[in-house]
Amino acid sequence: MAKSQDRIGRIALVASAIFFGLYLTNVIVGKVAAVMGASEPLSIGDVPEFLTLLAASICFVIGTLSKEKQLKAESMDRPREDMAK
Repeated sequence: MAKSQDRIGRIALVASAIFFGLYLTNVIVGKVAAVMGASEPLSIGDVPEFLTLLAASICFVIGTLSKEKQLKAESMDRPREDMAK
């Protein structure tokens, strides 16, 4: 179970980084085009931009909660030193 939980967490964090990278690329391309006075070569629009950032946020939360669950399970498996006395 811990292996699958770790795998899910890693996949979610990688997906989060990819989605955020796409969002950031879109923002940077738009800013450079605005500064140079050119039209945007690729504009994904407002709604897809929002959905990309939403997907990045959801994947990040899934990855973080998965990692937290894994660490909590590992800490429950180890005996606590202060309770051993």
